[in-house]
Amino acid sequence: WLTLFIRDRSLNSAGPAAPLTEPVINDISADRGWQTTGILLDSGMTIQFQYLSGEIRDGETILRGPSGSGYICGDSTCCEPMPEVQRAALIGRVKDHLLVIADKNTIEVQESGELQLRINDCDEGLFDNSGSLKVKISP
Repeated sequence: WLTLFIRDRSLNSAGPAAPLTEPVINDISADRGWQTTGILLDSGMTIQFQYLSGEIRDGETILRGPSGSGYICGDSTCCEPMPEVQRAALIGRVKDHLLVIADKNTIEVQESGELQLRINDCDEGLFDNSGSLKVKISP
């Protein structure tokens, strides 16, 4: 028999980061900035993302899923971490390298370090956000 263990980091995100050797489930809050996942990644590694559930509210806009609102600021003076990506889309970073996740299923990591996630919204705009997205991250 083969048993698959999935670590659920949404229940216990405290503790040291560890290499991604098995699927991990994370809840990403819409009203917080960069959130640690507890996952250490190596440069060149390919990881899988799967949206499991949840919805977020960005102001008056309700979003079901990690794709974003459809609005793109697109200007270098915009305050979103990734102004060229849809607002409220799921994004990530490893050290200083930013990752567009949104509805992509596969991401190749460019830098080694701990994975952090958030929605693409201005830090000063997080106050009117609510809800969370549950995602599974797999090697």
